[in-house]
Amino acid sequence: MNHKAIEKRISILKSYIEEAPNDPFNYYALGLELVNLQQYESADTYFKFSHQVAPDYLPVYYQWAMCTYALGRVDEAIALAKQGADLAKQLMQSKTMNELNGLLANWEY
Repeated sequence: MNHKAIEKRISILKSYIEEAPNDPFNYYALGLELVNLQQYESADTYFKFSHQVAPDYLPVYYQWAMCTYALGRVDEAIALAKQGADLAKQLMQSKTMNELNGLLANWEY
């Protein structure tokens, strides 16, 4: 993993957020970069921002649930995955719904 390249992308994404604070993708992408650095608390914050800006932004649910799970907040991770699966069903996004249900199947014993 090239930390310098990730740090550069983080810097760019932060500037994108300043330019377009209502674009959920920029927060989501920044969260992904922070996960790559195993900075899960910071990533969680940006995934939350993405969700606050656009609660129906479906891509954030899987990664946010995974991040929350990595932080040991299992009940919260399960709730996020369920919320995302419900939204995916409502939006008729069966692939995303199946991916989130797969997470739930792995986590719920």
